[in-house]
Order: sequence, then C-alpha cells, then structure tokens
Amino acid sequence: MPQAVRHSSAPGEGAALHARDRHSEAHSSRVAAIAALFADHLRLPEAEREWIRFGALVHDIGKIGVPDSVLLNPGTLTADEYAVMKGHPVIGRQILGSTLGLPQTVLNIVHFHHERVDGHGCPERLDAGHIPVPLALSPFPTRGMQ
Repeated sequence: MPQAVRHSSAPGEGAALHARDRHSEAHSSRVAAIAALFADHLRLPEAEREWIRFGALVHDIGKIGVPDSVLLNPGTLTADEYAVMKGHPVIGRQILGSTLGLPQTVLNIVHFHHERVDGHGCPERLDAGHIPVPLALSPFPTRGMQ
C-alpha cells in the first residue's frame, strides 16, 4: 500500500465495505492482482504500479454508499435499484477525493472503472477515446453496469 494511504481513512472505509458485503473483498483482491500484473506487463514505474494496484483494490469503495437493500440483493435488481448501483463510482470518487495525497490515477480508476470502450458504460458513458489511460487499455471495466 502506498505510504500516503497508510495514514488516510481509505483502508478503514474499504474494511467497512467488506464487512457489509463479504464478496467484495475477494473481488477487489482479484481485480488488484490482475491490475498489478497488467501494470507490470506495461513496465510502468514502481510508484505508478503501487497506485494502480491500490486504486484497483478500492475501486468499489463507493458501494459503501449503496443501501443494503440494493447492495445485498440476491436477486435481479429493478431498474431503480440498478440506477442506484450504477452511482457507486461517483460516490467512491467523492469519498476518496477528500483523501489527501491520492493521485489522479487512483481517482480515475474508482470513477471510471465501469466505462466501456463502446461508450455504453457508466457513470459518464465515455468511449475509448475519452476513458483515461491506463483504464482504456486495461482489464478494469468489469462486466455489467451498462
């Protein structure tokens, strides 16, 4: 974990989310591992690789602002519930935006991780030419959230 993060509230907020949704911790760990491999493959500087791994680890932190009735719903979400869930990247950006010392790379990973190169992602519906690098080239955009 980057030094600047060790003294912030971000790790605690991540733990709070994982306590609510036990599946999110395993998912976040898998995404962070894939992101780290991808950053290594690109031969990015070590500091950038650490921030990318951290951003991937906390990419779903905005789900802490999603009501349990939506977050923990075992069935199919209604259109209204889905709209609430699609807001988690914006909530995450707001949460981490107040954390001093986080680089734009981390904030971009959190905010744009559901964008798709075809422009049908969320929350901004950006296409490949507008998704911040390295996200446009990476495995970050996960399934769903269209």
